[in-house]
Amino acid sequence: MSVPASRRLLFPAILIAAVALLYGRTLTFDFVNYDDYDLVARNTEFLGDPGNILTSFTTHAFTSHREESVYYRPVLLLTFFADYFIWGLDPAGYHLTNIAIHILATLFLFHLARGILRQRADGTGAGKGPDRDGGGGEDRDGLTAFGAALLFAVHPVQTESVAWVAGRNDALLGLFLIASLFCYTRQYEASPRGRMMFPLSAALFTAALLTKESAIFFIPLYPLYDLTVKRRSPEEIFSGPGHLRVSVYLAVALAYLGVRYNIFGAFIGAEALYGKIPLDNRLLMAPGLALTNLLFLIWPSRLSITHPIENVPWFDWPMVLVAVAVTAGLFAVWGGQMRRRPVLSWSAAWVIVGLVPLLNVFPLAVPILEHRLYAVTAGFALAVAVAARPGKGAAAVIVLCAVLSGFTWARLPVWRNSESLWLDAIEKTPDGARAYFNLAGYYFERGENDRVFPLLEKYVALRPDDFLGYSKLRQSYFLAGRFREAAAVCRTLIDRDPGNVGRYLEAGVLFERMGLSDSVIAVYTEGLRYDPSLYQLHNRLGMWYGRIGDTLNSKKHLAAADSVARSLQASAAR
Repeated sequence: MSVPASRRLLFPAILIAAVALLYGRTLTFDFVNYDDYDLVARNTEFLGDPGNILTSFTTHAFTSHREESVYYRPVLLLTFFADYFIWGLDPAGYHLTNIAIHILATLFLFHLARGILRQRADGTGAGKGPDRDGGGGEDRDGLTAFGAALLFAVHPVQTESVAWVAGRNDALLGLFLIASLFCYTRQYEASPRGRMMFPLSAALFTAALLTKESAIFFIPLYPLYDLTVKRRSPEEIFSGPGHLRVSVYLAVALAYLGVRYNIFGAFIGAEALYGKIPLDNRLLMAPGLALTNLLFLIWPSRLSITHPIENVPWFDWPMVLVAVAVTAGLFAVWGGQMRRRPVLSWSAAWVIVGLVPLLNVFPLAVPILEHRLYAVTAGFALAVAVAARPGKGAAAVIVLCAVLSGFTWARLPVWRNSESLWLDAIEKTPDGARAYFNLAGYYFERGENDRVFPLLEKYVALRPDDFLGYSKLRQSYFLAGRFREAAAVCRTLIDRDPGNVGRYLEAGVLFERMGLSDSVIAVYTEGLRYDPSLYQLHNRLGMWYGRIGDTLNSKKHLAAADSVARSLQASAAR
């Protein structure tokens, strides 16, 4: 007996309304100074040139703002090209696109879950029986699928991916991955449409890879679906038609890695940029990172844009042993459930493979970021809904969704602008340096210098090894006319990096501005002791001596500068 169209559309309509009502307020939000500027707000020269659409496939995502990056994400850039063409720099349009992506991903997850549960119910999966997930009838399966999709849609951890314009990469990855898995599960339909589903699945997986690198880690989900839900034997999966299906995804991945190697000179490339922590230490950290991310899904409290790894308790002894024991135990439980509850097992596998790229084994620029959990949340939501079983369990999931919606609603205003974002981060992690630096940058752009100084002073106190913080503090003091404070920062920079000639030049120019003749001469002379062949220091010192009437020293240093310049020209000619 077929279900009336009105009932078939009821759950999707509720899901669309839930996302629109929950995230609609983001249409009033601004860009934030965390990748939004580099990718969109200050990237108009790149986005405004249609020729760069092709360039997006031959370079990294931040090509117009950063010299180095290992982020190959052409599909993400294509969405920004489309947004810029339609909306210009109106942030409302970019947030609307994010909402639309989240709605599509939610709908695909609903249909994916309902299709899997229906296969289990009608015997096209493992057959009917007491062990099957989802239980009696299409209504119950639809309710379970609805609970999974609603939990995915409203979970607070999704806020970062949907409310943050630059967080779109994970929402896009989730959309393409869920849609690809949906098509993969529908290829078994005995119809012309079923025959088209596998190539469509492969194409969507390719789009996921071209959106974000971590898509490659989800490849095991395809054979695991056949192994668990479809109850195929390993021989069936890895031989004959099953072998060909797996080979297609592997071939796509190999071609993708080849493109990356051609662009970056490495298949991954992250080790060179972000591999500051030795591999053996990263392996020890992996269970702690897995547990940290799982807790975001299970108990989404104190969410923030910053989660400094030094604040993670699971990295200290003996807590690292607890993290190892817990993750090993969960893995063992998953293995034991693989044949007993196939849909639940496959959903848990989704979470497991999704966590692998978050473990920092392949180095990450920032080890902990919530938006990376977007695609993982889909597997988690499906697992929760299936584990709850139909009837009262499904109702409990929906009640849980209502509670989580409240947390998400309360979290959303944090993303209104850069100020609200970084103030929230400072409140939750007072010893997290990055928030102070980025908030100072926001106030600096607005000319609110009185707010800049204490933030940068706090930043350099937390990160005394970061010369960029000192440079920004010196610049801020200088532009505000607080030359003595700027001079003190220059002195600190010289003391910390005495071999850097730029430090002497910065200090000397500042002392010239202040009219402190003795300080000008002293700092330039100090720099020349480290390297007597520096043209700029000789030239500025000679010019300064000329200004104060010391002709002899002026001629001496200008002649030295001329000699250095001729030597450099001769070297270049050779």
